[in-house]
Amino acid sequence: EQLASDSAFVAQTLAVEPDRRKASEGLTQLGFQLLREGNLVHAMYRFNQAWLLDPSEPEIFRGYGAFFMALDRSTDAGQEYAYGLMVDSVNVPLMVDFSAAILAEQHQMETKDPEKADLMLSAAIRLLERAMRFDPKSAEAAFKLSVCHVVKKECAEAWRYHDLAVSLGSTSITPKFEAQLKAECPK
Repeated sequence: EQLASDSAFVAQTLAVEPDRRKASEGLTQLGFQLLREGNLVHAMYRFNQAWLLDPSEPEIFRGYGAFFMALDRSTDAGQEYAYGLMVDSVNVPLMVDFSAAILAEQHQMETKDPEKADLMLSAAIRLLERAMRFDPKSAEAAFKLSVCHVVKKECAEAWRYHDLAVSLGSTSITPKFEAQLKAECPK
C-alpha cells in the first residue's frame, strides 16, 4: 500500500514538475522552511518526498541532518551529513553542517572524555579547512573555524577566521560569541 502511495505521489508531482531534480529541490526547500517554522513532522515528510523523487540530491541529506540537529541528535545528524557527502563529496554546506554536528558531539565529550573531544575538534577543523579550500568565500566555514580555534585557545587563528567571517558577511556571529572571543582571546 505504501509503495502504491509513493508511486502515486511521484506521478502526481512529475505531472506538475517533470524535472525530478527541480521537484526534489522544491520539496527540500519547503522542508527547510518548515524546519525554520518549527514544524518538524511536516519538514521530514517533505524531505522524504524529495528523496522519493531524487535520492541523489545532496540537499535532502542536509535536511535530514538539520532535522536531527533540531532534535539535539547530533550523532544521527552527522550520519546524514556523511551520507550526503558520499553523494557529493565537495558540497561545502554539507561539510559546514557536518562540522556543526561534530562540534556538538565534541562539546558533550569535553568533560566525559577530553581526549575524544580533542580528536573531534581536530576532525571538525580538518573538515572546515577542506570546505574553505573548495569555497574560500564560505562565511559560515570561516565562522566555525573561528569557534574551533577559540576552543583550542589558538587566539591568532580565532581572530583571523573571525575577521574573515565578518568580511564575508557571516550571519552566525552573535554578540555572545564576540564577547566570548574577546574574553578568551583579548587582542
